[in-house]
Amino acid sequence: MINHSDLTPRLSKNRILWIDTAKAIGIFLVFYGHVLEPLIKFNSTAFLQFKFVNSFHMPFFFFVSGFFLKKSDKPFIRIKSLFLRRIIPVFSFGVLILPFWIGKELFFTITPDWEKLAHNALHYIKGNPDLNVITWFLVCLFMAEILALFIKGIFKSDIAIIIIGIASLLFGLFTCKHMYFVTRVTHIPKNFWYVHESLVALGFYLIGYFLYPRIRKLQLSNLKLTIFTLLFCLILVLTFNLNKPYEGFFMSMYDSNHGDFLWFFIPAFTGTFLLIFLSQIIPSNKALLFFGQNTLLLLGLNGIFHHFINNKIVAIYPADMNIFLFTACCVLITYLSLIFCYYPIILINKYFPQLFGKPNLKGPIFSNFEK
Repeated sequence: MINHSDLTPRLSKNRILWIDTAKAIGIFLVFYGHVLEPLIKFNSTAFLQFKFVNSFHMPFFFFVSGFFLKKSDKPFIRIKSLFLRRIIPVFSFGVLILPFWIGKELFFTITPDWEKLAHNALHYIKGNPDLNVITWFLVCLFMAEILALFIKGIFKSDIAIIIIGIASLLFGLFTCKHMYFVTRVTHIPKNFWYVHESLVALGFYLIGYFLYPRIRKLQLSNLKLTIFTLLFCLILVLTFNLNKPYEGFFMSMYDSNHGDFLWFFIPAFTGTFLLIFLSQIIPSNKALLFFGQNTLLLLGLNGIFHHFINNKIVAIYPADMNIFLFTACCVLITYLSLIFCYYPIILINKYFPQLFGKPNLKGPIFSNFEK
């Protein structure tokens, strides 16, 4: 029997409410962006909004993840914990979505392509979660966190860490920009365990680690928070579309496609700070905190919508729909998708939390994985 009181977030002193609120807004943008994606080749409004969202929502999540970096005296035990919290969920979401792929091949294709399905499953060995591509973020984050763990263990000074973070970001962007040459020299294929993109992710991660205590010390009034929010929003709106090295370009960390360095940096950081300041203005509520505390589950569940549902829904959009009605429809679909995830989240947290990012919990089926 599911207890609906589970919707009430467990608010401990260790949780910062505005971070959960910011993550809830961020995951809404992830869902919203994937509603838009099937339309970007045919609808200019969809493309512009998709490019806007993509310019900062993934950098934001890497940046916020860096808030929780801590030094570990037992790095290999910590790596095991990270594997349980990042990579096990990647495989779990792959297994969860596999019946959908099998059903699609059986009932919606004339000639089932089992070889392709098996090929996609085998790609998990290379760190490419092709059955649920949305979980690429967890693979990339895992690689960045391992690097950050050793950097934190070697360098004691925060100044050294921020310098390494900036250097990693620049070097990662350079590496991805010259991917063809790099892969020929290193013999490491593009996106093999996201080793190349993890350098970019590490940059955001370490910068987030460095800035987090300084952000908390700001203690800004609501008026100042509002001014900063409006300022960052204005800068983001004015700059996100300047990153266009070619027609039809949009930034995608998943594809290691960043465009021009300057116009990658400015929207990525302004959008990140926009969400951080906005989340401190918006009053916290149960729904926002619930979704903010379950972003990992929502990320994986979004793969079902991305692969099987969104393209079917948006296909019925009228071609001449005006921008306001179009946006309202996309927001509604996003909202309904998030609501649909409520019961799966409750069930997973109740019965299988150890398989989906919470290995330290003891449940009715599995005990504490970390022990």
